Amino acid sequence: MSPYLQELVVFTGQNLVYAEDSEQLSRSNLLDITAKQIERITNSYGLLSETYSSELQENQLHSLYSKDSSRPLYCMLDGSMVLTRESSWKEIKLCRLFSEQDRLSVSKTRTTLRQSTYVGHLGGINDFLKKLDGMATHLENAVFIADGAKWIWRWVNDHYPNSVQILDFYHSKEKLCDFAKLAIKEEEERRDWIALQSGLLLNEELNNVLENIAYQPIEGRKSAQSRKALLNYFENNRERMRYKTYQKKGYLIGSGAIESAHRTIVQPRMKRSGQRWSIRGAQNVLNLRTLNKSGNWNLIKNMMLN
Repeated sequence: MSPYLQELVVFTGQNLVYAEDSEQLSRSNLLDITAKQIERITNSYGLLSETYSSELQENQLHSLYSKDSSRPLYCMLDGSMVLTRESSWKEIKLCRLFSEQDRLSVSKTRTTLRQSTYVGHLGGINDFLKKLDGMATHLENAVFIADGAKWIWRWVNDHYPNSVQILDFYHSKEKLCDFAKLAIKEEEERRDWIALQSGLLLNEELNNVLENIAYQPIEGRKSAQSRKALLNYFENNRERMRYKTYQKKGYLIGSGAIESAHRTIVQPRMKRSGQRWSIRGAQNVLNLRTLNKSGNWNLIKNMMLN
């Protein structure tokens, strides 16, 4: 098989279900190849690509950061679940990094990113964070935006204590909504209450929000537990909720970019109906998809030519 055809097999293998890939190549009269053969070739290059990923990330981050060091480099982390053969549902942890310089306005309410660096891992937290070690020198002054996952903020505090840490505003609002659904039965009243608290959060009036939550009339044990959890959540993330200050500095306050990354990298290929992945097979495909979406597909071409 020529290097061109190998690349085509691997590219379509990380993009399509293997059976669909086989059918497409056959119908195009390019190659008569089985789904199992495609899987083996895709896995082979997915495994090889992981060897070079650290160097690639370092080089790409240097490129991102050197564009204008006065503009923030954003780092966002989040997880989503995929179905595996070995241990049922297992979390893929994903990191997306991008420069402020690469945010382009599409309209008054929408922006797009022309370049990002992605790192993905199916497995434990420590192994995932090891993959980010090569980025250390570039993350010292990064802006970290994430939800309330303790492992994320523990890692950031341990390694980048002087960085900017922002709790995703929309995740904060979602927590408010969850409590309000239990505490306020009338829909219009609930909507108005959520709008009020959201506005106060944006205006950096967290103390007022905490007071409003504490004195909101509730009924039942479940509502009481929800209120206690929400108050603790906001108190624990107080320093990450200075939204007015962050917006004045021009920072993003939402983690939509990492949620979008899950929709474009993980879900279209790895969360199809009926799919169950081996852990190694899922990681290999994830390696190729993050490589491709990071703009580093030339690595695969170089492997095949050498």
